[in-house]
Amino acid sequence: MSNFLFTPLENNILVKSVFDAILRTFDLDELLRSIVENLRKLGFDRADVFLIDNKRRVVKGTWGTDEQGNLKRISDEELSMDELPSREGYYVVGEKLLKEKLNIDAPAMFLRIGEEEKFQQLFGYMPPSPGYYKRVELGDNFCLPVVVENRTIGLIAVDNYISYRQISEADAQLLAMFVFLAGIALQKRQNRELLEETNNLGFSLSRQTKVDGILNTLFRDDWGSIKLLDYYYSIIGLVEGEYLSFKIGIKEVSGYKPVESFRIKIGEGITGHAVTTGKTIVCHDVTQEPRYITDSTGVDKTLAELVVPLKSGERVLGVLDIHHDEKNCFREDDVTQAEILARYIAAALERAELFEKLRDSEEMYRALVQASPDAIIMSDLTGKIIRANPRAVELSKVKDESELIGLNAFDFIAPKDQDRAREGLEKTLRDGFARDLEYTCLRSEGTQYPAELSISVIRNTEGKPMAFVGILREISERKKLEEQLRQKQKLESVGELAAGIAHDFNNILTGIIGYASIMMMQMEASHPFYNAVKTIKKASDRAAELTEQLLGFARGGKYMVRPVNLNDTVKNILQLTKETFDRAIDIETKLDENLSFVEGDPVQLEQVLLNLCLNARDAMPVSGKLTIETSNVTLDDYFARVHSDIEAGEYVLVQVTDTGIGMSSEIRQRIFEPFFSTKETGTGMGLAMVYGIVKNHTGAINVYSEVGKGSTFKIYLPAGEKKVTEERTEREEKLPRGSESILLVDDEEHVRNVGRAMLESFGYRVYLANNGVEAGKIYAEKQDEIELVLLDIVMPEMNGRETYRRLKKINSAVRVVIVSGYSINNQVRELLNEGAMDFIQKPFDVKTLASSVRKVLDRSLN
Repeated sequence: MSNFLFTPLENNILVKSVFDAILRTFDLDELLRSIVENLRKLGFDRADVFLIDNKRRVVKGTWGTDEQGNLKRISDEELSMDELPSREGYYVVGEKLLKEKLNIDAPAMFLRIGEEEKFQQLFGYMPPSPGYYKRVELGDNFCLPVVVENRTIGLIAVDNYISYRQISEADAQLLAMFVFLAGIALQKRQNRELLEETNNLGFSLSRQTKVDGILNTLFRDDWGSIKLLDYYYSIIGLVEGEYLSFKIGIKEVSGYKPVESFRIKIGEGITGHAVTTGKTIVCHDVTQEPRYITDSTGVDKTLAELVVPLKSGERVLGVLDIHHDEKNCFREDDVTQAEILARYIAAALERAELFEKLRDSEEMYRALVQASPDAIIMSDLTGKIIRANPRAVELSKVKDESELIGLNAFDFIAPKDQDRAREGLEKTLRDGFARDLEYTCLRSEGTQYPAELSISVIRNTEGKPMAFVGILREISERKKLEEQLRQKQKLESVGELAAGIAHDFNNILTGIIGYASIMMMQMEASHPFYNAVKTIKKASDRAAELTEQLLGFARGGKYMVRPVNLNDTVKNILQLTKETFDRAIDIETKLDENLSFVEGDPVQLEQVLLNLCLNARDAMPVSGKLTIETSNVTLDDYFARVHSDIEAGEYVLVQVTDTGIGMSSEIRQRIFEPFFSTKETGTGMGLAMVYGIVKNHTGAINVYSEVGKGSTFKIYLPAGEKKVTEERTEREEKLPRGSESILLVDDEEHVRNVGRAMLESFGYRVYLANNGVEAGKIYAEKQDEIELVLLDIVMPEMNGRETYRRLKKINSAVRVVIVSGYSINNQVRELLNEGAMDFIQKPFDVKTLASSVRKVLDRSLN
């Protein structure tokens, strides 16, 4: 072809200098302009430069000259690549004819008028009709394709219509050389521009954080230089589990549109195989590829396919799938460009995936913050609030977050704690965090509440502090529970001390009361010492009452458990109060007729109610109102959490309310302490005993009071199921006697002696043991003779519980009555449950001892 068309080059020095000038031009538009200008330097009157637009299948004008040869833009001129029209002065040979006859890949070639013979030699026939050419009288013109690596990238046309000079063979050769060199320059500039545009596309993709944004960026019309995106159509498939899903979007000649979702299994088809292997696949002819699967896009004109995996490291995220409607259209540079583009897309997809996880994480943390039961506040380094969650809004008593933003967090901390709060921030800046800082905080209306605060500092990428995040927890309930626990432990400690004192006193009083009762029983009233002994007995009884109160506080006292209707208890107390209280005090009762019974000691429960009524009376020295109420209540888990000394369940509530002087919080915290009293004549044991008895009945007592607004005592006792049985009211006037043998076991000598004297005065035979070991020996020897054992609990060497069990081993039917200076406690209950037959509390007199012994002996005999 070239040998036929061109003569040897005559002006290579001029071409080289012109080419050097072209190469020094970096901008593509400037390069095209320079080509036109330098063609004129080569001696041509006029010149036009066209570039190929594959997308629109047209030859587009760039720079050229007007009729006078002046430089001008010709970007509005376009020639169809399918049907190029004839131009004045030359033949236009179309793309199809060039391909079929000469195997040249070019959109068109222009041959000079008058060279029909050359046309015939080239194509084998003369131009078929005048429509392909037109003769003119002025000069001549010539056009050559710009071909680089067998690929046409443009056209250059020249003529000498101004000078009327015929284009010679030398001109044609000169033009051919120039076109060849210009093609190299154009290709370099286009590659440079393609690289820049690809980089720009990569940058635009990197700014997207969602897949839709990536596709909209990838398939928009801005990337004219990236011809891969201008092929028949392109599509993105993403890996989802075992499938490759094509639901993202495609780019056709008509533009971007979403794909109707479809998917293939990984490993199937060309795209699925690319995912499996992680390698690029070029299919030049899909009709010869058995793995090709006709897609579901509704477009079935694909003849060639290029698939590039989108990889993040070794992980395949999806594929870039490029289709063409011509076979053998993909070249090596297409593959390279596609792989570069795929790397950008994969990086963008990975970034979008990370942002999606970040968004999910942010959404999760936002939900956690919003739902947090603790207040979460973010502030700047000066303490100014930036963000606050709903709990912070609730605690601060404002309408919404906007009312907190801009305020200083220190304004919500009590003045007395602000210095410590600032120290906490300094510690946070130093250590990065500060935990469990307790402050008194303020609500917007000024009320206070205790809170626990943990603070962390937020730093930027350079490690510079940016903000604080504080987590604030209201601890009012915890503080209340802690105070309840401290009070409970305090009262228990005092109770143990009181119980120990009471026990020792009871042992002493047992001897005094015992001997006094024996002496009074054996003396006539006229005896000169009778009144003295009676006085001793009376004083001892009063001392015993005091120890009983101490034991009552220590969760004890004489304990005779039976079903009790508290309505009857209220009525009994009501009769007493009406007779003894000032009539200026109005007494009202509100009793539940369907009140459940409670299991307890009726005497002790009456004592509780009486003490509360007396306390209410003393709080109303002039006048007032006393209200006693009973009801069935159900305490839920929340109540049990708030009041740590009681469990959830069914309870009977007794509520005593007065309209008296009330109490301050300081007094309210101490009212159950033994010997604490605000009254000049008070012993300080009344409410202490109430507290002990209620606790001994596994109940709870709450107090509500304010100065000047009266007081309310609420007593909760577990509801029982047993019914009340009538008490025997018969009293035996004559004390019972007997002749059985009894073993009395006690480590106190005076208790043993007075006990023997009492029992012998009623006819019993008595054996004495001063500890459990001795008791075991005596009982083992005399078990056939001994009918009953009176057993003390607190003894050295072997205590009462161990002694009882040893006696049971000797004789499983042994009859035992427990005797103790303590009230019924866990040890006593345990022994009663194991078979002990009764309990006698010290100090006891002759009547108590004689009645209990006879009752047990008679019951066992029956």
